[in-house]
Amino acid sequence: MMIKQITILTFLSFALVGLAGCVTTTDYKKSLQTANTCCSQLSDVKYKKLEYNKAASKALGEEGDKARLFKSGKSFYFPVELPSYEGAFEIQIESTPVNNKIFIPRIALLDSKHRTIKRISSSSFVMMNGAAKHKFFVNKDLSYRYMVLYTSPADLGKTGKRIQDTSQATPIFAGGYIFYYTHGADTTSTITSAEGGKLSVKILKYAPVKIGGN
Repeated sequence: MMIKQITILTFLSFALVGLAGCVTTTDYKKSLQTANTCCSQLSDVKYKKLEYNKAASKALGEEGDKARLFKSGKSFYFPVELPSYEGAFEIQIESTPVNNKIFIPRIALLDSKHRTIKRISSSSFVMMNGAAKHKFFVNKDLSYRYMVLYTSPADLGKTGKRIQDTSQATPIFAGGYIFYYTHGADTTSTITSAEGGKLSVKILKYAPVKIGGN
């Protein structure tokens, strides 16, 4: 089965294939408007420490969630502390739809003094297997210690079509054989980039593959 990848930069025309999101009644826009703001300095933020090979998740925009005023605007955010460097590793970020809403983050990478040394645009995320994903490698030449995932008013309200496969396979028995009859049709719904959603971050150690030799 071919996997389609669509850049968020062309979000207006993407087709999201496969997984249906979780049902929510949260009004993310209202939740953000009324959310308390925290931490004018990134050094005052409470970061979630990540462990290798273990995913960390956060539901952004739920009741009681705090927001922060970024230069680009007010946003819910997911701040994480990267594990101590033990060798090259890969950072995997995934945003899954919640009902028909999806949080497409921007990424700020900070050094040990909480200074922003790199930013990654939301357009770096691609839709794959029902989620928005982005991944990148970190090596010893980089000084990333913290990462903040957030969004901007400019990223909100963009819409696209979700195509969900609802077909089912029914077994048909004929003698000693089993045949499967596939029936059903795709359903289409609208999905919107929103102020809240569900994010997951995972750090994987990178082990180069040795070719040849013993």
